[in-house]
Amino acid sequence: MTGRFSQQETAVNTELLQFLFLIFIGRQFETYYDERVSRSGKSAPVPAGCPVPDRAGALLTVQINKAVSPMSISLKASKILLKTADKTGILVPRIDDLEKEFARAEKYNKKHRFTIPKDRKAHYREVRIAGFPCLLIRPRLMKVNKRKAILYLHGGIKNEWKPELKTARNIGRKTGVDVWYSVYPSITEVPITRTIDVIYRTFRKMAKIYGGENIAVIGGSMGAFFAFQIVNRNNRHKNPAAMPGLLIAHSPGGVPASEKDWNIMRSYSEKDSLVSLQSIEQLKDMTASFGEAIPDHALSPVYEDFHNAPETYVFYGEETCAGNAPAYTKAYKRDGSSEKMHMHIEPDGIHCYALMQVFPESRRDYNKQIQILQDFLSV
Repeated sequence: MTGRFSQQETAVNTELLQFLFLIFIGRQFETYYDERVSRSGKSAPVPAGCPVPDRAGALLTVQINKAVSPMSISLKASKILLKTADKTGILVPRIDDLEKEFARAEKYNKKHRFTIPKDRKAHYREVRIAGFPCLLIRPRLMKVNKRKAILYLHGGIKNEWKPELKTARNIGRKTGVDVWYSVYPSITEVPITRTIDVIYRTFRKMAKIYGGENIAVIGGSMGAFFAFQIVNRNNRHKNPAAMPGLLIAHSPGGVPASEKDWNIMRSYSEKDSLVSLQSIEQLKDMTASFGEAIPDHALSPVYEDFHNAPETYVFYGEETCAGNAPAYTKAYKRDGSSEKMHMHIEPDGIHCYALMQVFPESRRDYNKQIQILQDFLSV
């Protein structure tokens, strides 16, 4: 066939456009509904399963309630879209073997080397830490609280720093503090222990400036996994810094350490079109491919040390990575930090849903995150 797309690809693209249109219609309906509620002066009903703030504003741990809380129209359409894309392999390429995955990652990493953004949406400055860049993002046109700061850790196993730059910048603008955006070496470039070391050094450098207790750490996916590693690494350091004051983790990853946890993850993965069970299974092999012995606590949450952990807010959808939820909860309880763990699993939610502002569910919990940050950073 001489055309750019085959008939099958054309059909897939048509389906994707149809579902994107469905998402658009859903969002228009939801915006109309929100405006009607606003004009009526009544409060919109809170979906069942939604975390409810207590009097102190903390996010309460909730359980999934599948009997109620129907999905919003736009979330439902998006899940259909993702499922369709997943079947074709165009969203997340199938991993045939590690060599091909490393080759893809090398090509991606070379194409996305770090450069200081040229836009004028914030003030940018590069800080080098252990030979790797960290982008200091300062909000424009507003008074900045220089006593506190945010460490933002993007997700992905490649050098995927660009996609979340806007999110980090917007969080800085909404909270009025500097955001340290770590462009850490990816686990397809260096051993995972090296990645953790660079991130921990970044935190320690910030701790010397602001004090560890004045730092909020935010991460999504692998970035959320690395956010927990800061606590783990600090507990294992012979001269630890003060713990961060706040940790917000979106869909933190990790490798299950027991068959029971693998089974939980396997069950969740059946509903996930973004993160496959295979990618988690191969994570251990990928990290071992550098020829370095990897300690269990650098891969599996249950082996991490969470003594003296900060207030921790975890947002999962019903997704593959949620199979790690029992391990994080168990480890916090074992180390005397159970009261600091506030975990929410959103019914039918997708990977890192609360870092987006696309569906009513994601906007709700994104705004909760901003409120938690504002409360912490304004004190």
